[in-house]
Amino acid sequence: MQLIDKLAQERFDIPSIKLMENAGDAAAACAIDMLKQASGHKKAAVFCGKGNNGGDGFVISRKLIENRIEVDTFTLCVENELKGDAATNFSILKKMGATIISLKDGITAPSLTKDYILIIDALFGTGFKGKPNDFISSLISSINKSGVQILSVDVPSGLDATSGTSAGECIKADQTITFGLPKTGFYKEDGPRSTGNIVVKNIGFPETLLSDPPEDNPSI
Repeated sequence: MQLIDKLAQERFDIPSIKLMENAGDAAAACAIDMLKQASGHKKAAVFCGKGNNGGDGFVISRKLIENRIEVDTFTLCVENELKGDAATNFSILKKMGATIISLKDGITAPSLTKDYILIIDALFGTGFKGKPNDFISSLISSINKSGVQILSVDVPSGLDATSGTSAGECIKADQTITFGLPKTGFYKEDGPRSTGNIVVKNIGFPETLLSDPPEDNPSI
């Protein structure tokens, strides 16, 4: 999928920010469906890393706000650590006056049990390898223990999308929305215990890349 994403941009001239917008839009629609099934005040927490997965999270927060859903957006970084499309979407969200809370190492993870109907996990994407640090491990553990529904974006944070292994704490999602194609790690090792219900959405990738992936067709 990383190669498909690269080829979509380089060979088909699809802007990366357009793919991020589409991903956020699809995930927000999924989140809204989950929120509709829950009773009580509709409030969501979106947890964003500093990479493209976090950028998807910023789009999701914006889309939920546009649908009059109360949202708290938590980030693992400060604004000047963001780059590219993630930085652009953070800036848009900030200018909307959204509630954005920066979590840095050493800051206590927020209370997750009181107000939220849904937690959206946009911490790490397909590029994640290894083990989360102690602070993020504690955060993931708090999310898992919260009793709140969890929607993971592209891949549950802490899960290796290829091997399906988790070297440390890993999100246990109720639902995972993934883009283009399902990831091989969803069906191996720790994957089935982490993904929950899997929803696959094409966010604008050319069908030729999805139906005949480049690993099987080196000529693409």
